[in-house]
Amino acid sequence: MPEMPGRWLWLVQESSMTAAVTVPRKRCTTRVIECAVCRTLHVTSRSDSITCSNGCRVALHRKPELADQVRSMAKSADVPLAFLLEFVAMTRLVPELSDPLQSTDLEIEDCRPMVYDALMTRVTEILRKRSTTGD
Repeated sequence: MPEMPGRWLWLVQESSMTAAVTVPRKRCTTRVIECAVCRTLHVTSRSDSITCSNGCRVALHRKPELADQVRSMAKSADVPLAFLLEFVAMTRLVPELSDPLQSTDLEIEDCRPMVYDALMTRVTEILRKRSTTGD
């Protein structure tokens, strides 16, 4: 199984198993985005979230060229930046959603539960693997 890079893997390595996975109360409004700075997957309930942490938010603020690059990607796609980062995360977790989302056969809101489940499945697999290897 390929390891999932990013924040979730760090949480699994540094935290106890019960603290590593917290399920948000409002599952229907939960969004999975790819951080605009470090490219890790992040779970958020905010519709305008573009970074995974305060550190990445500050890094984005301090590097205007990175901020301009990220904003220009969203502008060229004619979508809000948070929407673009959510789309990227969706296609990373469930690659078969890419074509239906691009052709507008599917709405992004309809895919959120499936993407969230895919993320939780990956996290659970990593936790299970770590518990069997004794790390």
